[in-house]
Amino acid sequence: MRQPTFRILSGAAPTGSFDAPTVRVRIAGGTPSWSAKACAAKTPEWKALAGMPAFVARSNPPAAGTVAVSRGKERGGRRRTWDVAIIAAAVAVVVAVALTDNGRARQSLRTEGSATGAIPVTSAPLVAPPETPGIPSTGSTFLANYMADEPEVPKPEPSYKGKPLSAWVKMLGDVDPANRTDAVSALSKVGDGSKDAAKALATALKDPNRDIARLAALALGSIGDVGVPPLITGLQDKNEDVRGAAQLGLIRSGMAAVSATVKLLASTDKTTVTSAATVLANIGRPAVPALIAALKSDESQVRGFAALAIGEIGKDAKEAIPALRELQTDGHAGVRATAEATIKKLSR
Repeated sequence: MRQPTFRILSGAAPTGSFDAPTVRVRIAGGTPSWSAKACAAKTPEWKALAGMPAFVARSNPPAAGTVAVSRGKERGGRRRTWDVAIIAAAVAVVVAVALTDNGRARQSLRTEGSATGAIPVTSAPLVAPPETPGIPSTGSTFLANYMADEPEVPKPEPSYKGKPLSAWVKMLGDVDPANRTDAVSALSKVGDGSKDAAKALATALKDPNRDIARLAALALGSIGDVGVPPLITGLQDKNEDVRGAAQLGLIRSGMAAVSATVKLLASTDKTTVTSAATVLANIGRPAVPALIAALKSDESQVRGFAALAIGEIGKDAKEAIPALRELQTDGHAGVRATAEATIKKLSR
């Protein structure tokens, strides 16, 4: 059975003839709206699209978020699902055709419009009426809804020397120090951003083999922000070797470690404070803005150690001199002395 076709008042003149599925695609593209006037082929009556039998919502409309659009039962009850690429192309073509049709049809409206009793297009907003739930009014919304439930394609696991990251993580628990060393080296190259790698390397910070512990710290300093928290924890460890390894890792992290390390200047543990100041001094220029801010801390300990770290950075921290001069009248004698000594260093 041949499907009915329709003419649509698009812009200032009738266009078409279109079958029902094509009309739906046009509406998905934003032109026309469901309130546009149309008439079925060989009939003189113009009616709003939403009120025509071919477009009235079915008794079981698709649920919100459905990712496929069906043209209805065709040939033996089968439903045809349109591929999103075809729909996207159709939307683009329809919009272009509609714009072209608007220009070409202006002249024909004077004669054809009067002959068919065409109703002038109103300025009603282009929105779908209540009786058409789930049908978007623009092509972009339509495609967004269409793709909303598409499953994400998992990223391939990074690998090194033919082994995936997970295999190297597992190897960190090997009894052979040589294998653990190889694993740490591999994770420093492929563990960027990996929480699994960071967790495994954090354990390796306490490896009984000092060389492996140092390598693990340097690897943590090479894998981005995820490597900083384990190193901050390591800097507060009671074991001197772990603290020393963590210092190396935080220095390697550079700017990524500055904010968390500055916070340690307020620690009640003097060893931790000294270690943090050492790390910031070795990071150098990237740490200067945060250290200048620390000079205004309410805690004299933070002000004093920030000034000390700035002094160790040297000429690259000259911009801190104005803030240091404010500390020359600080209420804490130690802070005043440190600030004056630092100013002299930076002024040489």
